[in-house]
Amino acid sequence: MLRGLGTGCARHPVVTIIIWIVLLAMVWGLGLALGGKSDNDYSLPGAPSQAALDTLQTNLPEASGASATVVIQGSDGQQLSDPGVKSEINALTAQLGNLADVEFVTDPYTSPGAISANGRAAQFNVQYTKSLQALPGNGSDSFEALRSAVEAHDSAGLQIELGGTLPGAQQIELNPMLVIYGLIAALIVLLLALGTWWAFAWPVVGALIGVATGAGIVQVMMSFMSIPSLSGTVAMMIGLGVGIDYGLFVTARVKEEIEDGRGKLDAAGIAVATAGRAAITAGSTVIVALLALLVFGVPAVNDMAYTIAVTVIAVVLAAVTLVPAILALLGKRIAAGRLRFQTQAPLTDRLGPKWSALMIRWRWPAAILTVGALVLLMLPVLTGSMRLGPIDNGLWPTDSTQYRAQQIQTEQFGPGYPDPFLMVAELPEGDDKAQAQLDSIVSQLKKVPGVAAVNPPTYDATQSMAAFALVPATGPQDAATPDLVRSLRDETLPQLTQGTNIDVLVSGLNAVFVDLDDRISQRLVIFIALVIAIALLILGAVFRSVLVPVTAAIFNVLVIYATYGVLVMVFTWGWGLSLLGVPSTMAIISLLAPVIFAVIFGLSNDYEVYLVSRMKERYQQTGDARDAIRYGHGTGIRIVIAAALIMWFVFASYGIQPGAVIKQAGFGMATAILIDAFLVRMILLPATLAILGRSTWWFFGRYPKVEPPVDGQVRAARAGSDEQGRN
Repeated sequence: MLRGLGTGCARHPVVTIIIWIVLLAMVWGLGLALGGKSDNDYSLPGAPSQAALDTLQTNLPEASGASATVVIQGSDGQQLSDPGVKSEINALTAQLGNLADVEFVTDPYTSPGAISANGRAAQFNVQYTKSLQALPGNGSDSFEALRSAVEAHDSAGLQIELGGTLPGAQQIELNPMLVIYGLIAALIVLLLALGTWWAFAWPVVGALIGVATGAGIVQVMMSFMSIPSLSGTVAMMIGLGVGIDYGLFVTARVKEEIEDGRGKLDAAGIAVATAGRAAITAGSTVIVALLALLVFGVPAVNDMAYTIAVTVIAVVLAAVTLVPAILALLGKRIAAGRLRFQTQAPLTDRLGPKWSALMIRWRWPAAILTVGALVLLMLPVLTGSMRLGPIDNGLWPTDSTQYRAQQIQTEQFGPGYPDPFLMVAELPEGDDKAQAQLDSIVSQLKKVPGVAAVNPPTYDATQSMAAFALVPATGPQDAATPDLVRSLRDETLPQLTQGTNIDVLVSGLNAVFVDLDDRISQRLVIFIALVIAIALLILGAVFRSVLVPVTAAIFNVLVIYATYGVLVMVFTWGWGLSLLGVPSTMAIISLLAPVIFAVIFGLSNDYEVYLVSRMKERYQQTGDARDAIRYGHGTGIRIVIAAALIMWFVFASYGIQPGAVIKQAGFGMATAILIDAFLVRMILLPATLAILGRSTWWFFGRYPKVEPPVDGQVRAARAGSDEQGRN
């Protein structure tokens, strides 16, 4: 079937290319017509923080809409109480109150705690009547109106910045030049790997068209799904990386078959049936691992999984249809235009088979030392140093208004002021003592260790519900902040409300991410077991082996936890963090942690499937397990190293993008690729399979049937090259 697909696309290349162009135009035309936009909705159904927000929405809707915090700082020595400054700020608050969908604007001169102790900074709230999702453009239009109004008053020595949920929900603009640099580096690697001017660019072309098609489908999805802005960025990053890799696998195999004397139709058919099958299997594992994220029941994570999965599907289809079609137009020219230093050297004169033979010979030391190195990288996770944390405005680029607002609040008011806890109290109706009891609870909360301030409660019309802000003494990235959320819920509030009919719930950004962390922790074992089980089934069905999928799953888990360990060393411990342009240490982002697991687990199978497919192909010709490793691993590792470098350059170009969140995602993926390719696939894989020997291919009492080669002369020539190398 796959061979027929490859042959068909090669036989009708122009039709195949036109279909892709039409598909690309259709999805983008529909997406733009529907006008969907990203939506940073971090709701968590069933969580305590969400219950508080739902209660607030029902009983006190004027306090449940989107909000922004305007932060003002005077120049050196300038006091906000100066008449001219006060007049300017009053004019600003009046103008902001007249913006569309604004419910009210608090007065910094009358609100408690709105002016800093030194009188040089102020913070006040702009409350909207609608939720973020209900505002025009999912809040982007409202933010632009707010920013324009503020910029009109950004004078007279005042620094005015915007923080809070509405500004924080906007999309961070990527630097496209960094992505272009990554693609240029990928093209150079492709040129060196394929060795011809005619062949090297087409994997990138296929990946770009696949990613563009996937992005168009995601644009359509945005019109009826809440897709976070981070999802599109991560999907593009992963799509480019895997798309180029899959295209490289197919292109390299087409070139190899044409060099062996096959026609372009046969070459395309064989390439799709072998390298294309590996790409489909690897892509399927990525998609299945992503869909396993649904077990967490987190809408933002679900939508991120859908987005990445759609993009991966698009690039896989491009690799097995569009790339063969383009190569068919070139025909035998893809093997022409060889670089001067490229030669048709015998197989055994290449480094790959020699390296594989070395790993076979020293299999036990290689396996033990590699596992030891991976365990060392995992130590931060094994010792409990890994912690999850929220996405807050302090993770924005340092030149953004969101970051500057958070810095002013932290310096002038305290680290907890940018993200206070939202406390929601439910009171019994008609109880005259309830308000006095709540006031007493608020007073006692001010004395709790770790609490910086507590604002007076605001009541609904029936006096049966109240909301107030509690400011922690620590920031959102500090480990003490989630600890405070848990201690308030588990100890402090039950004690303070004992003997009353008042129920106090904790919500807000910090509480939402605490609930997210708890949800992930509770269901992590189920998620990991599901991902591994499905991967075992897929790889077991493809390779008809028990030990191949088992060892692959073990390798993947080692890679993932080693990657987590490196992330902790860099982002949480701060080792070399300044080199990435991140100003302060941070936790591992809660939304990214499970997504990174799913994606890396799937991506780790890319090279496993490609290499082991070549090994099995050789084993079925010779019946010699070690010869299969020497040939399959030795001839395939060059392409795998090239593919890994390509993916590393793509991911690294995102690791240096503005914003700490995308930096963490890009750096994590780039780190995983290096660990997977250079420790696991280069060393641990051949060493382990050499230790297992023939049992690698055992499948419940059966072994693959050894059959004579399809093309005797070509296979004999290859076998002769191997034999010369062994002699």
